Amino acid sequence: MPTLEKEVNQCIKENSAEELNCRKEYYHELQFWETEVFNTVLEIAFENKTEDEKNVFIKKQTEWKDSTYWYVAKTMKEFKDKHPGKFVWDKGAELLPDARIFYQKNAKFYTDRISYLLSLVKKK
Repeated sequence: MPTLEKEVNQCIKENSAEELNCRKEYYHELQFWETEVFNTVLEIAFENKTEDEKNVFIKKQTEWKDSTYWYVAKTMKEFKDKHPGKFVWDKGAELLPDARIFYQKNAKFYTDRISYLLSLVKKK
């Protein structure tokens, strides 16, 4: 994750006019890695489990995904409440500050979730 963060900062530094595209790419990378880490952690946590325990795994996986969708929808609604009819990927100087906040909030959300997941399997 530190490498991804360095990459987004470098992208912004080198392409300031494309800041939101840099942040959007970072956001999508974090989305991908959060899913990968989640699936791997649950495989580790649930290996050698009974069928009932595996069903619990499937329920937790659904709840985890639902909470992700909820958060992204919540932050998108915050943006759209301030800018009706617009999306975070739309261009416009008046949108930039709030689009930046959208991507920053969601990036933090994903990095926090990835860190939490990794803490579940951290060697003690």
